[in-house]
Amino acid sequence: MHVLRPFLLVLYLAILGTCPLFAQSDTGRGPKFLFTETKYNFDTVSNDSALFCRFEFQNSGTEALEIYSAEPTCPCMKLDWSRGSVAVGAKGWLTVSVAPNMLEGRFNKGVFIHSNAINNDPYLNAFQLRILGVVGEKLKQEPVKARKKRKIRG
Repeated sequence: MHVLRPFLLVLYLAILGTCPLFAQSDTGRGPKFLFTETKYNFDTVSNDSALFCRFEFQNSGTEALEIYSAEPTCPCMKLDWSRGSVAVGAKGWLTVSVAPNMLEGRFNKGVFIHSNAINNDPYLNAFQLRILGVVGEKLKQEPVKARKKRKIRG
């Protein structure tokens, strides 16, 4: 056991010394998303309505930004986005259309944007946007009738 201790210590120090080689350097240089909003809340909607929202962003980085793909977390969503490179300082967009008839109750759905942006979530390898709301029954458009006042017996 005493013979292994120096060997294990040298092995440990060798591994520890190579760790900086595998770490990503964050120089802050590269394309970067700057969204005006990263969440959109539809509040309460009827299940027969058509829902659309638009996310706008600016490339606040130092290189052109490329969106490779955008992926919804639910088949109830359709996506479209600005194609091609987004130059430094230029603006881009992503639109989401939601079919609420495919949802029930509260919803909290995501959109993952796969790109070359340096501020992607490192675990997801994507930038995430959120869509929130509550789907109720068909909202009635009937006027509210006035209630009759009751006499209080005393």
